[in-house]
Amino acid sequence: MSRPAPPPRSRTRLAGWLLALCGCTAGLAGASEPAPPAHFAHGLGESVHLSVDGGFFALRHRPPQPRGWIILLNDAGVTPYAPGLLRDLHDQLPTRGWATLTIELPATADSADDWVDAARQRLGATIVWLQQRNEYAIVAIGHGLGALAALHHAGRATHGLRGIVAIDIDTPLHVAAGHDGRGASFHAVSSARLPLLDLYHEAGQTAVQAAAEQRLVAARLGGNEQYSWLALGDRDGHHGDPFTARRIAGWLERHADHIAAGQPAR
Repeated sequence: MSRPAPPPRSRTRLAGWLLALCGCTAGLAGASEPAPPAHFAHGLGESVHLSVDGGFFALRHRPPQPRGWIILLNDAGVTPYAPGLLRDLHDQLPTRGWATLTIELPATADSADDWVDAARQRLGATIVWLQQRNEYAIVAIGHGLGALAALHHAGRATHGLRGIVAIDIDTPLHVAAGHDGRGASFHAVSSARLPLLDLYHEAGQTAVQAAAEQRLVAARLGGNEQYSWLALGDRDGHHGDPFTARRIAGWLERHADHIAAGQPAR
């Protein structure tokens, strides 16, 4: 006669003991975690599972003694670590001493505003994850709506960022898709109190240039003396651009002392 199956609680307890015996590391992809996304499989660094905000993956590329941590946020509709400027930054900044984290952002959302809010929450969760590991020298580099999510997060009382690089915040593509974030970006740059580099690809679009000039005015009126901006010509942030990568690396170098101050920005 076969023995009866153990009650559900016993099975759960037994599963917990087995996982403990396996030596699985909390926070890292392993037997107890879902498989990393395919687009991280051959990336530089290692896939890390952040068990916060419902759980999501990041691709971590860390030099031996990082000067700080750079969180990379893609634009909506773009696969994380896809070929382009952010991938170049992920791969190259560690050679200059900066650790990089390319995080998984929502694949879809009901609206652009919902996507930005969800991306902001994941950025916040990633910052908390780093702070729990005593890492406070944190910069966000975002492209498109990912940049807007970083700016929104910087408006929170304890955002934990030491700087932001925003690439192509306002583009005609976003406006055509029903998301005109210019009002939000004007408010964000005027209220930011941290080093902020605003990069945009003009591509002959007078609306993009006009929006950038208005952000500059908003930053000056808001008293943000650490705001700077630069037009990047006709390419866009979806493509690799060695000049832009060097420009961002130089900006990080100029603000290295502030970034490495050791306390989260307030």
